[in-house]
Amino acid sequence: MITLYQFPALFGVRNPSTFCLKVETYLHMIDVPFQIETVLDPRKAPVGKLPYIQDESEDKVRVIHDSNLIIAYLHERYNISLDAWLSPEAHAQGQLLSRALENHYYWAIVYSRFAGENWPLVRQELSGLFSHVVRYVVPTLMQVQAKAALKAHGLGRHTPRDIYDMANADMASVAMVLGNKDYLFGDKPSSHDATLYAMIHNVLRSRFDSPLKNLVEESSMLTNYERRIRERYFEPHDDHSR
Repeated sequence: MITLYQFPALFGVRNPSTFCLKVETYLHMIDVPFQIETVLDPRKAPVGKLPYIQDESEDKVRVIHDSNLIIAYLHERYNISLDAWLSPEAHAQGQLLSRALENHYYWAIVYSRFAGENWPLVRQELSGLFSHVVRYVVPTLMQVQAKAALKAHGLGRHTPRDIYDMANADMASVAMVLGNKDYLFGDKPSSHDATLYAMIHNVLRSRFDSPLKNLVEESSMLTNYERRIRERYFEPHDDHSR
């Protein structure tokens, strides 16, 4: 049995970490049995980051971290690949889209929560996760770390308008590729759909408004895409375990 270790649901979304939700989505898509264990403190993870999985099959325990390494392991271990049907051109395009989303768009989501106008609401929700002793300290430390990471990445050095404009340009490009197809590259999902779904869900289903959410809400292609994957792969298993 595979156990997926990830953050608890928060902010109105299944998982506030796009990387955790990416792995959960992929596991649903390949239809491999798994269970979920929530972890509040990522420092308890093997490399201090979430998600990670523990696979206890064949009397041997394997621990795999990093969303991309997890997907590669699942492919090798279970001989299942969502990308085998993709043409070389589609696979290359998917790689580029996934990298843009994870290395650029993701940071705009971080900005909208920890450095933008939603921070007071985010802090309130985060405070509810912790005991009275640390509930006011931990969220502040998280904000300091997020702002430092945003600055180190480079996106956090721009104005709010530029940050959102650049991120929305990313998503608008993805929407052009998606078009009216069920999934990014046709009528079947790929691993890149797991990446995209995690991003769109975190923006669209969040309790917090932002320019990122405004753009997604205005696109029927993107809202239908999120609904399609949610209804097919999540709603039948809303006990969050397989």
